[in-house]
Amino acid sequence: MPQIIRKGIHNEAVKLLQERLNHHDGYHLVVDGGFGAKTKGAVMDFQGTRGLVVDGIVGDKTWDALLSPKPISDTDGSPKLIKRGDEGDEVKVWIELLQKTLNDRGYPAGKADGDFGPTTEQAVILYQQSNNLESDGVVGSQTWNHLLVSERFNPPVDLLQLEKTALLEKARSHIRIEYGDDPDHRESVLERNKMLVLGEAISFLGVCEIPNGSNNGADLLPIVGDYNEYWGIPDKIYRAWCAMFVSQAIRRGLHGEAGEWEDIPFGKFFGGCSQIIRWADGKDCWHANGSDKDVTEFVPAGSIFMMPRSGSGSDASSSMRAGHTGLVVYDDGEAVITIEGNTSNKVMSRRRKKSGLMGFVYWWDA
Repeated sequence: MPQIIRKGIHNEAVKLLQERLNHHDGYHLVVDGGFGAKTKGAVMDFQGTRGLVVDGIVGDKTWDALLSPKPISDTDGSPKLIKRGDEGDEVKVWIELLQKTLNDRGYPAGKADGDFGPTTEQAVILYQQSNNLESDGVVGSQTWNHLLVSERFNPPVDLLQLEKTALLEKARSHIRIEYGDDPDHRESVLERNKMLVLGEAISFLGVCEIPNGSNNGADLLPIVGDYNEYWGIPDKIYRAWCAMFVSQAIRRGLHGEAGEWEDIPFGKFFGGCSQIIRWADGKDCWHANGSDKDVTEFVPAGSIFMMPRSGSGSDASSSMRAGHTGLVVYDDGEAVITIEGNTSNKVMSRRRKKSGLMGFVYWWDA
């Protein structure tokens, strides 16, 4: 929630308060961050004109009034209402501004390229949710006004937790699409197992390498540390861990931290993409793009995706051999939304076009 401030406080929040009071009603306060008698008087006057409790204390309702700008007309070059899928030169400049502003505020909207896709939409929804706006993903006057002129302190929700929750909800809804609405099917072992694996993978969202590029870090030890112990690799050697992440998500999801590796479908702790593909091909659960097993019109949630090294954000090689992997959270039409490790040196959710992937592993069919 925004900071509650009153007379006697001196900080950056008071500077914002003074700026907003000057912006709204021209109080001509000195913006020095000191909440003195003049600032309190302006606050009380502002509260009176807005029908608020006149106490000189700036809480939620006063902040909401201060952070809402004066109405903007349709003829002054104000931002347009935009939403996912909007195109054209007329709106591209506003989409680019939206993406840049969201990125600057710490809400990852992707590259500021004027393409209002699912990544930008998710960032908009996260921003709306964390700032008590209607979270519909549509950028109308209320969202624009808040983005362009306001500044919130201590957002009321944890953004990372919001993203985890959103991914889990999407996974559940798409698995229900696969199995239908029958309660017996929703409680099936197969669906439960997929959700357990995805839930474990999503729980690592945001975990990153420390230092960057090291394939190491305290939060990564349940992945890279366990792998080294399993294969007897010296502790100071840490390898790329995208496939390790998939293996651990399956083991921990199905059997918990104490689960035995021989009890998972792989039967071992795989740490390489080629290992997973060879295993899946032998178990007849490898679905390659362009083959007679090609099912990329719809990819089931929980699948393992494979992509070539040339397209991987974690490998600069030009090789077309398998170089990166992760789990599919849900199918988004021409692309899949993923949860994956060792991409930009952390665990992230990405949108991967199916046409750029090598294929998918349905590990539950083994």
